[in-house]
This record gives sequence, C-alpha cells and structure tokens, in this order.
Amino acid sequence: YPVSTGYGLVTHFYNVRSKMVPAQARRLCTIGDYLAMRLCGSSAPVMDASNAASLGLFDLRNREFDRDAVNKTGIDPSILPMLAGNDNPLVGRTGDGKPVFCAIGDNQASFIGAVAKAEDSLLVNVGTGSQISVYSNTYENIAGLDTRPFPGGGYLLVGASLSGGKSYELLERFFREICHAFTGLEMSDSALFEAMNRLAAASLEADEALPLVGTQFYGTRHKPDAAGTITGLNALNMR
Repeated sequence: YPVSTGYGLVTHFYNVRSKMVPAQARRLCTIGDYLAMRLCGSSAPVMDASNAASLGLFDLRNREFDRDAVNKTGIDPSILPMLAGNDNPLVGRTGDGKPVFCAIGDNQASFIGAVAKAEDSLLVNVGTGSQISVYSNTYENIAGLDTRPFPGGGYLLVGASLSGGKSYELLERFFREICHAFTGLEMSDSALFEAMNRLAAASLEADEALPLVGTQFYGTRHKPDAAGTITGLNALNMR
C-alpha cells in the first residue's frame, strides 16, 4: 500500500514504535468522526470509507481496512474504527433526536457540493494546489490518478497536483523581486496580480505561440524531486 507522512496509520505506527500511544487509547478516527461521535453521545467512532481510506492500509476494492497488513506492521488492528455501510451512513442521533451522519472526505464533499449529477460531471478545482475529479461506479486503478471511495458507493478518480494557484503566487513573487531589484520600489499584491491578469488576457487574445510552462515547482505526488520547466521560448514571445 502506498503510504506517506500524514496518513493516520503512519503517524500511529511511529507512535507505537516510539511507545507514545496512551494506555487508554481505544480507536483512531478523524476530527469529523470525533465530532459526530460526540454529537451522538457515543464513545466509539463510525467512519465512512471516504474518510477511512485516508488513514492508509485500506483495501479500496473491498472498501475495508486490510487488517492483515495492519497486523504485520505491529499495530493492533483493534485500534481501527468501525466502518459504516454504504446504505447506512447514520452514526446515531443527538439527545433531542436529530440524525447525525458520518463525516465524509473533503475532496468527495467538494465534488458533491459542486456538481449537479456525479455520473455526468468532471470537476476542476484550482486553489493552492489543483485537482481534477471524476466519478466512477466501479473500482479503477489508473496510473497518475488517486482512486478514492465515494460516499454511498462508487469511487472518485482524482488527479491532484501540488501546485495550482501556488504557481501564480510564485510568479507574482518573482515579478515583485525583479521590480524591486531594478527600481527599488515595492509594489502591492493587487497591482501585480492585476497587471499579470491583464498581460495574460492580452497574450491569449493575440493568438500568439506562447511558451509552455510545466508548473511542477514543488514536485509531484509521485515524483517529489520533479522540477518546473519553461519551453518554447523564442525571440518573439520572450517580451
């Protein structure tokens, strides 16, 4: 199973090896699962597969933790939370009878909140990083894409980069340093971004052959040492 720093079971593995797990610890869960548990007055978390997969060592095809794999790491599988069924995401009820449903993965939640119909939609999201997400009703293993459980069944296929809007911010900082180096002046964020937007729009309208920029300035999820590139520069477009 591909796991890395930040996965819940990776952190727990470190804590087990370092003898840092409190003796009274009983279950792992995310903050959302803990909140749902507390709202219901329960003492045991119930996790949706879309959150559980983010802990690691999760069998995506069967939508359950691989307890044998967990056991081989030296982690006691009893620490794993109970999983909700696809057709029964109810955690419980509040003291006054309001139903509380499982917390779900943030990427899956953004997809559900943004598209009208999961089966017919492709979502592109650009923030600090960037993502392209598409729903599949069957398990798929495609190179370069993450396969993530979808609440209620099915999967979300996700292409996620480490640099989306962060690349634009990096370009703005580059221009800021160039301006200061040549003029000694400090420009405001808004002025630089407005100028960048104006110049970009003018270049697109001019229908010119533009340089191509590979924005892997922070590496990629699969190749952390990858670097950014600029190709296609010539005497006409370098102005």
